[in-house]
Amino acid sequence: GAATAQTLALGDAKARGLLLFHGTSDIAENATVDELPVQLHVADPDPFESHDWLNSWYLQMQRTGADVEIYRYPGAGHLFTDPDLHDYDQAAAEQTWKVALGFLATL
Repeated sequence: GAATAQTLALGDAKARGLLLFHGTSDIAENATVDELPVQLHVADPDPFESHDWLNSWYLQMQRTGADVEIYRYPGAGHLFTDPDLHDYDQAAAEQTWKVALGFLATL
């Protein structure tokens, strides 16, 4: 999901924002956007999104011209917003939805 959303948003000049939960993807070297608002919500630590990877991803997104915010949730599991999974973290999920809905309201 995150990889597809990211690819579509970075490749569409009409994209108004990019909201990512739980993951990221590689960024094309020629990707450019004009101050695209980007928000990522991710577990900390996350077994699929290491700190080094996230730092690199953040810098690459900034180089594309994106306005990036990363929210990390200490102790949460990878898919912490899904109440049907073992990774679920109610406090992190509630905070994520609150922040994400606020982000969407600004677009």
